[in-house]
This record gives sequence, structure tokens and C-alpha cells, in this order.
Amino acid sequence: MMVALRGLVIRGAIVVVAASCRGEAKPAPVPVDQPLAWPAVDEPGLIALTASDGFERGAPIPLAIAPDGAVIFRRSKPRERAADLYQLDPAGKVTLLAQAQALLGGDAGAVGDGIQAIEMSDDGARILVPLAGRAFVIERATQAAHELALGEHRDPALSPDGTRVAFVRDGDLWLQTIGAPQPSRLTQHPADRTYALPDDAAADFGRARGYVWAPDSQRIVFQRSDTRAMTTGGPGRPIAVVDLGIVAIRGGAPRWVTWDLARYPYLARVSWPANGALTAIVVGRAQTQLAALAIDPATGGTRPLVVEKDAAWVNVPPSPLTWLPDGSFLWATESHGSSALDLHTADGAFVRTVVTADLGLRRVVGLSRDGHDVILEAAADSREQHVWRVPLAGGAPVALTKDGGVHRAWSGAGVLVVRSDRRGGGRTTIVERSDGPRVELPSLAEHPAAPATTFEIVTIEDHAQHVAITRPRNFDAKVRYPVVLRVTGDPTRAPVTDALDDYAMDQWYADAGFIIVRSDHRGTPDRGRDWQRAISGDVLTLPMNDQIGALKQLGAPHPELDVSRVAIVGAGMGGSLALLGVMLHPDVFAAGVALAPITDWSLASPALGERYMKAPADNADGYRRTSAATYAEQLTRPVLLVDAPGRLADAHAVLEAIATAGKRIELAALPGDGDPAHDRARALVVLGFLRDRLGPPVRPAVMPKARTEEEEEEEERERERRPAGDHK
Repeated sequence: MMVALRGLVIRGAIVVVAASCRGEAKPAPVPVDQPLAWPAVDEPGLIALTASDGFERGAPIPLAIAPDGAVIFRRSKPRERAADLYQLDPAGKVTLLAQAQALLGGDAGAVGDGIQAIEMSDDGARILVPLAGRAFVIERATQAAHELALGEHRDPALSPDGTRVAFVRDGDLWLQTIGAPQPSRLTQHPADRTYALPDDAAADFGRARGYVWAPDSQRIVFQRSDTRAMTTGGPGRPIAVVDLGIVAIRGGAPRWVTWDLARYPYLARVSWPANGALTAIVVGRAQTQLAALAIDPATGGTRPLVVEKDAAWVNVPPSPLTWLPDGSFLWATESHGSSALDLHTADGAFVRTVVTADLGLRRVVGLSRDGHDVILEAAADSREQHVWRVPLAGGAPVALTKDGGVHRAWSGAGVLVVRSDRRGGGRTTIVERSDGPRVELPSLAEHPAAPATTFEIVTIEDHAQHVAITRPRNFDAKVRYPVVLRVTGDPTRAPVTDALDDYAMDQWYADAGFIIVRSDHRGTPDRGRDWQRAISGDVLTLPMNDQIGALKQLGAPHPELDVSRVAIVGAGMGGSLALLGVMLHPDVFAAGVALAPITDWSLASPALGERYMKAPADNADGYRRTSAATYAEQLTRPVLLVDAPGRLADAHAVLEAIATAGKRIELAALPGDGDPAHDRARALVVLGFLRDRLGPPVRPAVMPKARTEEEEEEEERERERRPAGDHK
């Protein structure tokens, strides 16, 4: 066949040509999606976010409540790091107690974050201020300040009576009597031990100090550490051998306190209250058992008060044990299925449950002035946190905060201080006195417009998940946006909270042309023991399934989410999920950003790695499956790994495996010291990568129809009923 058409000869083909003769209709144009221009980057907004540390700077942070009811707090200027020290007196007057730069003689370069923590004497007359490696004593009555000539030192602590300061130098305890010309050495450690320094595992249990003053200021209990068997490495390797010593301030040989170290090698907490026993919380190597031990300072003998067990792992809360004036104590426990508070006698016998598991206990704040009530933080909803008063004699808990949000508390001397991160945005810190009016601690913090974040609950298989979605402020419902899935992976941190200010950085990325999604997953905190412990031995599978499940559930009712263009972004344990998510699920994730990820759990600290992943000898396959190097050959999607230059050795194995497999990964080595300029650089690097790899928002020729979950399920059933090969 030969057809002549406008000088062209086409052989052996059937050609459809649009005719231009009068009376013949033109075909409709093929619909084409329209990529949109990227919005301008909000550089002033980023400067405000980073310079203010997420608008935290300028907000008052309570540090102590004095016996006279004065509230001591720190506060910086809105866009400056250095915090100064203030007090709000019972009459409501605010006074500057100490300016960080002035204490340092005007040396602005040495100030750093300024005053972060203090020590106060029991009578409230004297305050110790550690600052830039130096130590200052402030007399509250006169506000006079003078520096202690401690020389090189660590961890200074004021005695309860305010007459001495203890500190650590060269692995020993030293004492400085205030007013004396120079310090004196209190202990003399042997060459194979160190005294008064926390071991490497202490931070994994939330403990930062290696010694504690006795309430009478005449003795100190300190940690003794033997690190001779330790080697470089992580889970499964030897750890420090730790016990305690008690030494009198007049000197002499310490009295040693040793327990069953084979059963309980970890020292998680040490407390020496005025109205209770010297107590140590010790934990087994597998972290499936802990014990609270009462210590007799006179003999060094110990007796167990409570033993807690869990087949997965035991959590050590911030305040596990609270002594009451009559010598009994409150014990925070998850043995009821979720965190609760039990009352025990002085010898450890169970009396009754004071706070049941349904309240959702988070932390014991303290006792009321008369000792009749316990103040605590709790919420049944993992997104919220409230302050409660609970009568110890029995009776219903009384909520002291309401209307959602995340609330934290400090109490003492008949004063309750509540910081509220509010549901609708904004933060306040209110001081309530039993004999006076409510007063707000003055804040200098900037207050940005509340993020455009909405909250939903999605159902995945047999459970519900909380979801937060942050859209651009100029959101257009007829546009499809690339999606950034932010993941945490951390069993101690809730990813979805009921406080809009927590989403300020999400909003900045959203305004740059994305929709940001967060969801909790099995393994996150505050949703009961079984929910959190579901990841024991495998920190990857269930969290990843739940994150992907949330994405799929959101895609149908929200067609503005372009779930074909999703980047998974996370830091730390979330960075691990981001890196592995891109490798294992390229059908779901078009790109990934991993900030300081745990690339190999065998390189984690022993306490952290064994808590969640068990010992390598008992879970070799689990460690292999959660190592990014295992999947290097499967990498087909772009990944940006962001870390500090000094930490890149942790990622060496995965980088080498990726190179050996002939794959590519983008690497950004940026300082991680919290400097605003570095934070801005990091955000811009991540934003540039996301824009390059996902592409801009698109105005589709045909916007997908929003579908309910039921409609989506029916469509899925219909696809399954179709004959093989029928893909209509």
C-alpha cells in the first residue's frame, strides 16, 4: 500500500492523520500535568527559626523553687544563646540574679549557652552557677557573686547546707569550702579505678553525675568504676564494673557498697533524700530486670525494696521512686500494662495502687507542701501531657491543666510552676501559689503564626495511629504536592504532639513546596507497654510497616498528597529508618534523608543496643537485618546522609558497601554544635536535595478524586476479582 500525503511517502503502515478539511472535527488536546514553580525560600523565616532555636530562646525555664517561694529561672534574649539567671519573688517582682557575660568578665566568646543549670542550698540562701568551665557562688540576699578557684574540674555540686562545693578532678572527689583559699582532695583512686565519674552507660539511663551529697552535708556517695576489661565497640562487649563508695567530708577510707554485680551491672540512679533511705536503682545487663536497693550508709549493706521485670526491657523513668514523709514510698511501674504509681511500705511491701494505668503516668513531679498529695504529669492520649494532683489518702485525680496541649510542671514550697505548650500554638509559664495569685513568668520569646498543621487518626490492620499533616500556608486543593515523611523511630519520643509550635520547622519546609507528614508507630512511647515493646529485637519491621501503612491510608482521602513522590526523612533512630526505607522500599520512597543515623546497631552503645536489639549472640539475624550495609546492592533511589565530620567513621561500613556495590550516595558533613549558621546550612542542604529529587508541586490535568477508606477497600477488592491480565 502506498499513500501520498503532502510530499511524504509512507510504506506499509496505517497512518491516522488529523484532517484539515472543512467540516471535520479536531481531536481534543491530550491533558498535560503542569509543573509549578517552586515557592521562594523563606530565608527570613529560616533565620528566625534557627536563631531562636525553634522559638524556644527567650522563654523562661524554671531551675529551682526556693524555700521562700521564689522561682529561679533562666532566660535568654529571643535570638541569643546565652541565658542569664533571674528570680520571681513571692510578691511577683522579677530580679536579675546573674548575667552570664558579666560573670565571665565580659568575655562574650566564652559564654556559649550561658547559665543552664544551678545548685541551691536547702535554705535557698546560696546558689552555685557552673559556667564555661568555671564556678560561681551567688548570695541571693545581696546578689553578690564570686568565683571559686577550683582550677580544672568537672560536675561541681553545692552541699545541701551551702558551705562546700564538691567537684571531680582526675578521677577523684575534691572539696572547696566556701571562703577557704584552695580546695582539698577528698579521695585517692588507685590506678585501675576512677571515682565520681559517670560511666559510658549512665547517659543511656538518663544519669549525668557520678556522685550525690548526703542530706546532712557530711558525706558523699560516689561511683567507683573499673574499665579495664572494656574494649572499643558496642553490644555484646565488656562494660565497666560499677559500684559505690561512701566517704565522710572529713576524709578517711570510703565504705564500699557492692551488690550482685553479675545480676545488676548497670547503675541507673542514685538518690539520698532527707526523709528516706539512700537508694540505688540497678539494672541487669539484658535490661529485663531492675531493682531498687536501700543502702545502709553505716555498713554499706543493701536490701531490695522493689524488683521490676519485663520480658522485653524495663524502662527507668525520670523519677522511679519517691519517698514520703512517713518513710513509705511511691514506685512508678509498668507491671499493670501501662505506667502506674504504687504505694509501698518502708521495707518494700506493696500497699495499693495510687495512680492506675488508665491515667497514663509520665513523671512524678513532687509532693504538695503538706505531703497529702502527689503532683504528676500524665495523659491517656500520647499526643498530650497534663498536670494532675492526686490525693495519697485516696480519691479521684484532679486535672490542673486542660484543653489539650503539652504541659510540664515544677513544684516545691507550696508553689506550682506549669509550662504549657498550647494546642493552638503559643507557650506560657504560670506560677501558682497556695496563698497568692497566679503570675506568668515573663517571656521574651518570639511568637510565630501557628503552623497549618491538622491531626487525624488512621486505622492500619488492628490498630490506630496518630497523624499530623502540615500543608503550605498558601495551600491549593487543586495541586498535587511532593510529600516529606518525617520519622523518629525513638522509643522515648512521641512524634505527634498536641502543640502546634512543635511543627514550626515542618511549616517552613511545607511553605517551600511540600506537604509534611508525621505518624506514630509501634515502638513509640506513652501508648502502653505492649505498644512500645512490640519492636523488641527488631527496630525496623513494625515501625516501617506502620509508616508505610499511614502513607497509604492518607493517599486516598487526600489526593493533594502525591504519594508517588515521597521522601522519608529522619535523624538518629529515625535516620536509620530513612536510610533503610529507601533501600528496602523504593516503590514507596523516591528519596531519603538520613541525619546522623545508626547505620549499624552493632556500633551502638552496649546499653542502648542491647535494650532494643538484645545481645548480638542472641539476635545475630536481627543485627544483620537492621544494618544498612546489608542492603547496599538494593539501593536504587537517591539518599542524602548528613552527619558531623567527626562522626562519619560510624557510617564507614555502609559507605564502603555502597561504593563496592557500584552505587551512589550523597554525603553532607556539617558541624552539629547547634550554631544557628550551621543549622541554617543544614536546612538549606536538605531542602535543595528534596527539591532536586522530588520535583515541584504539580497542577494535574485531572485531579484524583478523594476516596474514603471504604471506597478504597472496595476498589482493591474489585481489582482482586478481575481476571488475570485485566488491568483496567
